[in-house]
Amino acid sequence: MSASRAAALATHVMAICCLGLLLSACGSSLAGLLGGQAPASSPTVDSQHLTLTAAATPEPISSPSPTASQTPPPPTPSLSVPTPVNLLLESGTIAYALRRDGRSTVFLLPLGSPDALPLALGSDDRDPAFNPQGTALAYASRRDGNWDIYLTDLASGETRRLTDSLDYDGRPAWSPDGQWIVYEHFAATRMSICILATAGGSPAWCDEGPFSSFAPSWSPQGRSIAFASRREKGTDLYLLDLDTLQSRELTHTAEVDEGDPVFSPDAQRLAFTAVENGYRWVFVQSLDDLQAPPQTAAQGVRPVWSPTGDRLASSFYPSALTSFLQVAPPTSVLAPSVLPLEGYLGGISWTAKPLSDPLPDWLQANASQLAASAATAAATVHAGPLGATLTAINVQAPDARLSSSVVDRFGVLRQRIQSDAGWDFLGTLDSAVIGPGAPRPPQDELSWFRTGRTIAIARAAAVQGWLEVVPEPLGQYTYWHLYLRTRAQDGSMGEPLRDAPWDFEARASGSPSDYDRGGAYRSTLPPGYYEDFTLLAAEHGWLRVAADANWRSFYSGIRYWEFRAADGLDWAAAMGELFPLEAFLTPTPSITPTPRIYQYWFGPRPSDTRWPTPTY
Repeated sequence: MSASRAAALATHVMAICCLGLLLSACGSSLAGLLGGQAPASSPTVDSQHLTLTAAATPEPISSPSPTASQTPPPPTPSLSVPTPVNLLLESGTIAYALRRDGRSTVFLLPLGSPDALPLALGSDDRDPAFNPQGTALAYASRRDGNWDIYLTDLASGETRRLTDSLDYDGRPAWSPDGQWIVYEHFAATRMSICILATAGGSPAWCDEGPFSSFAPSWSPQGRSIAFASRREKGTDLYLLDLDTLQSRELTHTAEVDEGDPVFSPDAQRLAFTAVENGYRWVFVQSLDDLQAPPQTAAQGVRPVWSPTGDRLASSFYPSALTSFLQVAPPTSVLAPSVLPLEGYLGGISWTAKPLSDPLPDWLQANASQLAASAATAAATVHAGPLGATLTAINVQAPDARLSSSVVDRFGVLRQRIQSDAGWDFLGTLDSAVIGPGAPRPPQDELSWFRTGRTIAIARAAAVQGWLEVVPEPLGQYTYWHLYLRTRAQDGSMGEPLRDAPWDFEARASGSPSDYDRGGAYRSTLPPGYYEDFTLLAAEHGWLRVAADANWRSFYSGIRYWEFRAADGLDWAAAMGELFPLEAFLTPTPSITPTPRIYQYWFGPRPSDTRWPTPTY
């Protein structure tokens, strides 16, 4: 017998056996349908058990008429999309912190009104948190030189400093009775959480464990605090029992870092953030069943519940300098209500209590002062064809020149970094412009370094421990967030890190997984204070560049060191500001090499054919 016939016969026999098993398993049901003996019992559910109880014999089922149609009509497809939340119809007040030009301001947004009111002007404030009654606001501020916790009474505008130390204090959260505050505190080598009475004085308790802990949230029931902590090569969520001062793990995901935990008003759910599939998402976990998978609630970070628990507000960043304050039901990802904001959103709080009407005098005065000082941002002016020149800048670089279109902004950024970090980080560059006569970078046909609008920072700073690089996946792309270590480490500059930096050297550690990933996260957070270089650069028009797809195996593709001031121009338009089109778009003829044959184990393979080389 041929092999094909044998296979066909075996398939036929298997089909017959499967049909026999199917008929055997369904015999009683088929008998009932054909008018035979009905089953003796059927399953029913009581409140405790799944039991078998006697069932009455059903009426015989008549055979269907051959002329009657038994086919039901097909269901009509429908897609139900929730109605977006209308913030103008909501009640209460939302507080949020918005960073612009290197300084954060806390705003109070009366729901139902489109105008937000500044809590204070000229200070650097963030992380707002309403007290349970909605009559006072706690927040972090460095208006006096260091990050400390402040309280402002919303009726009188009276402000007092709650913590007073050189160490970093931030991210306050209230106890449900309004008598205590839990907050982040950095001391010596790590971040911890502390509890302090709102009346003032010394902390009543501080976490003295060996791990970094941050982002605390007080349970509405009063006897537990959720927080994030980095342990065992990952950041997970923990729950602190205030009766025993012992913590237990809520999540244990080695490959996913969770953060920003916040209790729902009924204490039955916990919202938090995590990165999944290259995006930052807000999830909601039932605390009654920790084994149940969390629900996806929104795309974003820093979630906060509405006073009734039927809404979630969060922050989303569509670009480096634009934020969305979005509000939606905790089970609706498709229909958020979005409030676009120009700046970097840093913390949200929501109270059911509206602001007094009329507004307090101090709040009206702040609003009037803000309106009087508001200036229209100057639009970016493009130089146009041949409207720019390569201009020397006073830095150490192979060719210390940039396009005249961006020289001033580079100088302002350099001074700002020197002021905030305490040292001249941009005084040395690995690269500024790459002139027309110099070889272009490897695998970079249309090099932005030719335009004079791209810089490469000094990578030696990372090697020497003055720069930390944190990966930020965004869909299929990988970006990098850079943090610059400050010269002063007394709390007067910068703040501690919460995200683990990437260790590129781990690729050579011998671990196959680290080799494939192009490195690994550091197991511990580096101690000390850092300035957010990526955010400062973006505020001055210098944007980071995504890594190449092959960065895990090709070092030059990492590109964390590149920052570009494109101003919306494409490469050809940016080149056209410096050079005539024929100077960089006309190809120079070159002889195509003769294909050569190489002998491989899998056979001959011709070499690639080259194409004409452009003159740029």
